[in-house]
Amino acid sequence: MYTFMLALLTISAPLAHADRAAPKPVKPLLHAGLRYEVPQFAAENKKMKHNGGYVRVVNPRNGTPICTKQVYETKYETNVESDTQDNFITSLAIKKNALIVVCENLPPQTIPLANFCD
Repeated sequence: MYTFMLALLTISAPLAHADRAAPKPVKPLLHAGLRYEVPQFAAENKKMKHNGGYVRVVNPRNGTPICTKQVYETKYETNVESDTQDNFITSLAIKKNALIVVCENLPPQTIPLANFCD
């Protein structure tokens, strides 16, 4: 019986689930010759301090990044798993020369496009 239980635990271990699903990709926006995209994970850019909350501007002709701007900051509590605290961007839109950034747990952020990379 003990061997059976051990085997069952060993087989079911890889089926364990993460605390949350990975975020859905956000559709990039093209505007005024630039592409605005969302890198969701800090591993995608050394300058990112946390997952979520950043918008990257890219030259669409050659894929060269122009800048990565932090839209909001996620502060992690040390006694809670960090993946459950991540706050990901869910969509981008452009309205009246401003970038509208919608995320999971904050009101929409409106950022003027003028001097976006400053």
